[in-house]
Amino acid sequence: MAHVVVVPTDPPGSTWEAVAGAFSALHDVRLTSLSDPRLEEWIDHADVPLYHVDGDDSRSEGTYHLAARRPGLVVLHDLDLEGLVRAMVRRGDPLAESALREAAADRARIPVQELGGRARSLTPWCAQLLRRSRGVVVHSAFIARYLAATRVRTPVFVAPHPVVGGVDERRARTLRGELPPSEVVAVALCDPSASRWIGELVAATPESMRVVVVGSAAEVAGTAERVTVPESRDEVRSWVAASDVVVNLGHPGWTEARDFMAAAQAAGRPTLATEPWLVEGIPSDAVVAVGPMPTSDEMRTALETLLRDRDALGAKVRDDALARCTPEAAADVYARAVDATIALLGDPMRDAVRRWAAGLAEFGATVDTARQGLGARFAEELATIAEAT
Repeated sequence: MAHVVVVPTDPPGSTWEAVAGAFSALHDVRLTSLSDPRLEEWIDHADVPLYHVDGDDSRSEGTYHLAARRPGLVVLHDLDLEGLVRAMVRRGDPLAESALREAAADRARIPVQELGGRARSLTPWCAQLLRRSRGVVVHSAFIARYLAATRVRTPVFVAPHPVVGGVDERRARTLRGELPPSEVVAVALCDPSASRWIGELVAATPESMRVVVVGSAAEVAGTAERVTVPESRDEVRSWVAASDVVVNLGHPGWTEARDFMAAAQAAGRPTLATEPWLVEGIPSDAVVAVGPMPTSDEMRTALETLLRDRDALGAKVRDDALARCTPEAAADVYARAVDATIALLGDPMRDAVRRWAAGLAEFGATVDTARQGLGARFAEELATIAEAT
C-alpha cells in the first residue's frame, strides 16, 4: 500500500469527492491543500503526490504550479486549460511563456482526422503540465484520444466518470412545480462550446415541451417563450431529476458536461448528446446521439426518438451506470496509476535514460531529431539489455 498525498482543487470537485472513499481503501491517502503549512513536508515523504487540475484558474493555478515544480500524478479534469494559462500570462507568471510555447508546438502535430473531425479546440493548453508529470489520469476517452494525437509520452490512465446517487427528490418536485404547466420538460446543458447552437435546440422542440437551460453559458439561450433559465447554477442535479428528458450540448473535454451526463445516468433520464464522445462506453441502444453542431432538423428527429422511447432509454442508461461507472471502478484506475508510477520511478534504467535525454537536449536535439533516430542508439542498447534480463 503506497502513501499518496492528494492535493485537490480548491474547493474539491465532485469527481474527487465521489472517488475519495474508495481510493482511500486501496492506498494510504493523506488529503491536504495548498494552504497546509506542512504541504512540502507531506510531499517529501509521499510515494506519489496526486494533483487535481481543472480549467478554473481561481481553483487550480496554485496546484498547477506545484505539479510543475514537484512532479507526480495529475488528474486532469478539463482538457481546455486556456483560461488558466491566459490568467498566468496576465499575471506575468514565469511558467506562462513556456506553457504557451509548448501548447503551440503540440498544436501543430494534431491531425484532425485522428479525433474523428470533432476537435472543437486544437490547442493543447495542458502540454506543459503533462510533460512535467509522471502520469495523468483522465475521466474521458475523448481526452485520452486527444492526448494520444499530440504524441504525449506521459502515461495516460482512463477512469470512468463516477456516477453517484443522492438526488433530492423533494427539491426536484418543487422545481418542477415552479414551471408553467407543460406536457414534457427537457433540461439542456449549455457550456461555452455549445453557445453557438443552443438556438437550434430551441427551434427543434415541440410546442408541448418546456426547455430548462442550465450550465455556465445558459444565459445565451435568451428569453424565448418556452425557455427557462434558472437564476441559480447550483442545482443542476435537481433540475435533471425534475426533467423528463435531458439534452447534453457540452463538450467531452469539460468536467461540466461529464457531470451533467453522470446526473442523467444517476436519475435514469433518457439522454440526447450532441457529442458521441460524451456517451463513449454507453450501449448504443441506451442513448440518442447526433453529431456536433447539429441542425434543428437533426435535433427534431433525435428528440422524437427520445420521447418515443424515453422509459426504456432511461432505464438502460441507469443500469449501465450502476454496472460500469461506480466510484470503485474509478478508484481502481487511480490505484493502478499510482502503482505504475511507483514502478516507473523505481526503474534503475530510468535515470540513465533521463541523463542521456538531458545531454541530447543540451546539444540542441529536439523531438523531431529524435524521431529521425539521431542519438537513439543509447536508448536502443538499454532496451536490448532490458529484454535480455
